[in-house]
Amino acid sequence: MTKRITHTCFWALLLLSSISHQCLGQKRNLYNGNYTIGAYQGKARFTYQVVGIDTIFDGSFKMERSNLGALLKNNDQSFLFEGNFDDGLPQGNWIFQFGEFSTDSTTNVSGFQYSVNVNGSLQEAKGELNQGKPEGKWSFSEKKIKDSQILDTLFFSEIDFLDGIPQQSFTIGNAQGTLVGRFLRNGLAHDTWSLFSNEAYNIENWFFTNGWLGKIEVNAGGIPIPIEIFSDTATRSKIIDLDEGYSTLVSIYADHSSNTAIDFSKGINELLVQNSSYYQKIDDILSELGSNKFLEGFKVKAPYFPLDSISRRQLDSTVKLAVDANAISKGFLENTRLNLIKRSDDQANTFYRTIVALDSSFLRPLGTLVKLEDLGITENLSEDMLSNYLFPNGKPSAQIVVVDDNGNTETFLGPDGDSANFGARGVAGYLAMAEYAYQSLEQIKVTLGQKLEDDKQQQEFVLLEEQMIAQANALNQFPDSVRQGLSKRELKALNTIKFTTEVLLRDYAEMPTGNEKLNRARMLISCLLDFDALSQQLVKLPERSLELQKKYTDAVFNPFTATIMDESVKKRISSAYTNVLIPYMLEKVENGLNCENARDLQLLFQNSYERMLELREEDTSKMERKLRKERNPKVVLQLFNLKPLEG
Repeated sequence: MTKRITHTCFWALLLLSSISHQCLGQKRNLYNGNYTIGAYQGKARFTYQVVGIDTIFDGSFKMERSNLGALLKNNDQSFLFEGNFDDGLPQGNWIFQFGEFSTDSTTNVSGFQYSVNVNGSLQEAKGELNQGKPEGKWSFSEKKIKDSQILDTLFFSEIDFLDGIPQQSFTIGNAQGTLVGRFLRNGLAHDTWSLFSNEAYNIENWFFTNGWLGKIEVNAGGIPIPIEIFSDTATRSKIIDLDEGYSTLVSIYADHSSNTAIDFSKGINELLVQNSSYYQKIDDILSELGSNKFLEGFKVKAPYFPLDSISRRQLDSTVKLAVDANAISKGFLENTRLNLIKRSDDQANTFYRTIVALDSSFLRPLGTLVKLEDLGITENLSEDMLSNYLFPNGKPSAQIVVVDDNGNTETFLGPDGDSANFGARGVAGYLAMAEYAYQSLEQIKVTLGQKLEDDKQQQEFVLLEEQMIAQANALNQFPDSVRQGLSKRELKALNTIKFTTEVLLRDYAEMPTGNEKLNRARMLISCLLDFDALSQQLVKLPERSLELQKKYTDAVFNPFTATIMDESVKKRISSAYTNVLIPYMLEKVENGLNCENARDLQLLFQNSYERMLELREEDTSKMERKLRKERNPKVVLQLFNLKPLEG
């Protein structure tokens, strides 16, 4: 019996040893350095484990950024994220801070430290997370900072959570007022949500029953005005997030049921959207860190009118066509050339006005449909309500009548306009409108696009030709004093450049208008720039000749006359440059100048001069021996280590 127990204990100890060895294998590692989370870049310090090919946060985490230099120069956007992870999920207390500060650079000294006062705002979120989900009380705040002191609270929010689901009572407020309300245990909005001004005056009430918003009551001048929202409790419903989409939905239903103009971008709606944006910011950060459990959101019920598979496909097609058509319309309406030529071209003006009409009658309503779809609330509106919301004045006609400045009218009818069925029920009618608007714009694009292209080409011709003439004139504007300093050979080369320019411009002028001529104009601009640079090199030849003559002259003492005399040095080098290279380059200008070699000639004049300056300081005895009887310019160029001309 004893042996059996001992044997069993041995295997138990072996198993525990194996488990212990596996645990020790998954040790925590420490990272301390630069780190990026989405749009945030800063210094991070955290512990993690490597499991297989995965890196898993485990343990403490801290990331922050602040920049004194940025603060003193302009402003600084600082942040701090701090908390803990447990096996890849956020766990325990977390704090998030976002600061935007500036300073007047006024400094204070305390002991051995300098400090500066800051102005700006500080956003802070803090609370507990349990396996990535909010747990207990979470608070958000934004405070205005003046001279490093809290001047005012711009926003605050306190909400209790249980396993990520909002519970019981909550409070949300800003500088205008405070909202109080409560949730059921399943997170659905319930009971009366009331907004009070800072003087405790009741401004607005939302009345929920198990997530269903029956009515809103707005206090106007001390008189409560009730507005029905989702009055028919028998309507099929769906649980959705209380977000921007729901806020838009509430506004649509309120406008539908009431003649009272209420601005739902303010009040309770504003606070809820503001609070949602704060939570979204935290959710974005935690999602980048690998957690996707944080944002559950407030839950509400909304009417639900689901689309069948055919209608869903039609709606997807409508959205795509509307987006594409809007891109075409925007491109034309914002086109600078079209806005100019429509003032002098009647056809362009008619097309422009037609596009404006298509945009107003078709694309804007369809753009609203696209936004509703992006918000995810298209199926929360009945067919009639959606139609009335998109087209309060009725659906448009395929015939578009435009009126010019003189009162004259023209009618535009796009492709298949006679058979377009805009009155079809449901999504089919919207698809017909999207197809008609897109096809009409594509048809206009064919004619108007070519007109704009022709006008653009004509404008480019004008600009290029003006530049060509200016460049040609510049080649004739050297003063007489400069011309008189040139030798006959140099003057002949300069005149060759002018003559070649005139020949090129004459040949260009005789070309028929078109893309080939436009390409030729672009090429000539570059060519004439090279001609001008080459002309500048010719004009500098006399001055450079004198400079090199001085450079290659030394003062030498003559013992027979007891005087100091000037004596030329490195005569073979200066002779090769003056008597071989310069004539060679001038001859190339006189008899072989074209657009292809003008730049190479200009560079050869410049590089040969610079090489002469360098050779004066180098040991050239070996080179001088080779230059003794050399008259071949290509050999001289090779000895000078210069690139010869091609051809």
